[in-house]
Amino acid sequence: MTAPSDLKELLARVEKATGADDLLDADISFALGWSSRNRDHYEWTEADGTFVQSFMPKPFTASLDASLALVERVLPGKAGVVSFGGMWSRADFINAEGVYLHATCRTPALALLAAVLKALIAKENDRG
Repeated sequence: MTAPSDLKELLARVEKATGADDLLDADISFALGWSSRNRDHYEWTEADGTFVQSFMPKPFTASLDASLALVERVLPGKAGVVSFGGMWSRADFINAEGVYLHATCRTPALALLAAVLKALIAKENDRG
Protein backbone atom coordinates (compact mmCIF):
# COMPACT_ATOMS: atom_id res chain seq x y z
CA MET A 1 0.00 0.00 0.00
CA THR A 2 1.12 3.55 -0.70
CA ALA A 3 1.83 6.12 2.03
CA PRO A 4 -1.10 8.35 3.09
CA SER A 5 0.57 11.44 1.57
CA ASP A 6 0.79 9.70 -1.82
CA LEU A 7 -2.83 8.57 -1.54
CA LYS A 8 -3.83 12.18 -0.78
CA GLU A 9 -2.05 13.34 -3.93
CA LEU A 10 -3.83 10.65 -5.92
CA LEU A 11 -7.15 11.66 -4.32
CA ALA A 12 -6.60 15.28 -5.40
CA ARG A 13 -6.05 14.10 -8.99
CA VAL A 14 -9.22 11.97 -8.91
CA GLU A 15 -11.26 14.89 -7.52
CA LYS A 16 -9.99 17.19 -10.31
CA ALA A 17 -10.60 14.66 -13.08
CA THR A 18 -13.52 15.23 -15.43
CA GLY A 19 -13.69 11.77 -16.96
CA ALA A 20 -11.72 8.74 -18.07
CA ASP A 21 -7.94 9.04 -17.69
CA ASP A 22 -5.65 6.13 -18.61
CA LEU A 23 -2.64 7.56 -16.78
CA LEU A 24 -4.71 7.99 -13.62
CA ASP A 25 -5.93 4.39 -14.00
CA ALA A 26 -2.31 3.17 -14.13
CA ASP A 27 -1.29 5.30 -11.12
CA ILE A 28 -4.24 3.97 -9.10
CA SER A 29 -3.16 0.44 -10.02
CA PHE A 30 0.41 1.02 -8.85
CA ALA A 31 -0.67 2.80 -5.66
CA LEU A 32 -2.93 -0.08 -4.67
CA GLY A 33 -0.48 -2.90 -5.20
CA TRP A 34 -0.14 -3.73 -8.87
CA SER A 35 3.36 -4.10 -10.22
CA SER A 36 4.69 -3.88 -13.76
CA ARG A 37 7.27 -5.74 -15.79
CA ASN A 38 7.03 -3.06 -18.46
CA ARG A 39 4.90 -0.02 -19.14
CA ASP A 40 2.06 -1.95 -20.81
CA HIS A 41 1.79 -5.05 -18.61
CA TYR A 42 0.44 -5.01 -15.07
CA GLU A 43 0.00 -7.82 -12.61
CA TRP A 44 -1.73 -8.09 -9.28
CA THR A 45 0.19 -9.80 -6.52
CA GLU A 46 -0.87 -10.66 -3.01
CA ALA A 47 1.08 -9.31 -0.02
CA ASP A 48 3.22 -12.48 -0.01
CA GLY A 49 4.15 -11.95 -3.67
CA THR A 50 1.85 -14.63 -5.08
CA PHE A 51 0.86 -13.87 -8.68
CA VAL A 52 -2.90 -13.59 -9.11
CA GLN A 53 -3.74 -12.20 -12.53
CA SER A 54 -2.29 -10.26 -15.43
CA PHE A 55 -4.08 -7.47 -17.28
CA MET A 56 -3.89 -4.06 -18.85
CA PRO A 57 -4.73 -1.33 -16.33
CA LYS A 58 -8.41 -1.55 -15.45
CA PRO A 59 -10.49 1.46 -16.56
CA PHE A 60 -11.23 2.59 -12.98
CA THR A 61 -11.92 6.19 -14.02
CA ALA A 62 -14.24 5.17 -16.87
CA SER A 63 -16.09 2.16 -15.51
CA LEU A 64 -18.33 1.93 -12.48
CA ASP A 65 -18.00 -1.87 -12.68
CA ALA A 66 -14.19 -1.65 -12.51
CA SER A 67 -14.39 0.79 -9.59
CA LEU A 68 -16.83 -1.47 -7.72
CA ALA A 69 -14.55 -4.46 -8.30
CA LEU A 70 -11.70 -2.40 -6.84
CA VAL A 71 -13.77 -1.68 -3.73
CA GLU A 72 -14.40 -5.40 -3.27
CA ARG A 73 -10.67 -6.10 -3.61
CA VAL A 74 -9.17 -3.39 -1.38
CA LEU A 75 -12.05 -2.80 1.07
CA PRO A 76 -13.83 -6.15 1.35
CA GLY A 77 -17.10 -6.14 3.25
CA LYS A 78 -17.62 -2.37 3.13
CA ALA A 79 -21.06 -0.94 2.39
CA GLY A 80 -21.69 2.09 0.23
CA VAL A 81 -23.94 3.81 -2.25
CA VAL A 82 -23.36 5.81 -5.43
CA SER A 83 -25.83 8.44 -6.62
CA PHE A 84 -25.69 10.67 -9.66
CA GLY A 85 -27.62 13.32 -11.48
CA GLY A 86 -26.83 16.42 -13.46
CA MET A 87 -23.13 17.27 -13.58
CA TRP A 88 -22.07 15.63 -10.30
CA SER A 89 -21.99 12.20 -8.73
CA ARG A 90 -21.63 11.21 -5.11
CA ALA A 91 -20.35 8.09 -3.34
CA ASP A 92 -20.89 7.34 0.34
CA PHE A 93 -19.32 4.69 2.55
CA ILE A 94 -19.45 3.66 6.17
CA ASN A 95 -16.13 2.07 7.12
CA ALA A 96 -15.55 -0.73 9.62
CA GLU A 97 -15.19 1.79 12.45
CA GLY A 98 -18.56 3.37 11.62
CA VAL A 99 -17.00 6.53 10.13
CA TYR A 100 -19.03 8.07 7.31
CA LEU A 101 -16.97 8.88 4.19
CA HIS A 102 -18.25 10.62 1.09
CA ALA A 103 -16.97 12.12 -2.14
CA THR A 104 -18.44 14.19 -4.93
CA CYS A 105 -16.92 14.10 -8.43
CA ARG A 106 -17.91 14.50 -12.08
CA THR A 107 -18.77 10.83 -12.73
CA PRO A 108 -20.01 7.92 -10.60
CA ALA A 109 -16.74 5.99 -11.14
CA LEU A 110 -14.62 8.98 -10.03
CA ALA A 111 -16.82 9.59 -6.98
CA LEU A 112 -16.48 5.95 -5.98
CA LEU A 113 -12.70 6.07 -6.44
CA ALA A 114 -12.45 9.23 -4.34
CA ALA A 115 -14.49 7.68 -1.52
CA VAL A 116 -12.33 4.54 -1.63
CA LEU A 117 -9.14 6.61 -1.48
CA LYS A 118 -10.53 8.56 1.49
CA ALA A 119 -11.29 5.28 3.26
CA LEU A 120 -7.78 3.98 2.57
CA ILE A 121 -6.20 7.24 3.76
CA ALA A 122 -8.17 7.03 7.00
CA LYS A 123 -7.18 3.37 7.42
CA GLU A 124 -3.47 4.13 6.85
CA ASN A 125 -3.58 7.16 9.18
CA ASP A 126 -5.07 4.94 11.93
CA ARG A 127 -2.13 2.56 11.52
CA GLY A 128 0.50 5.31 11.52
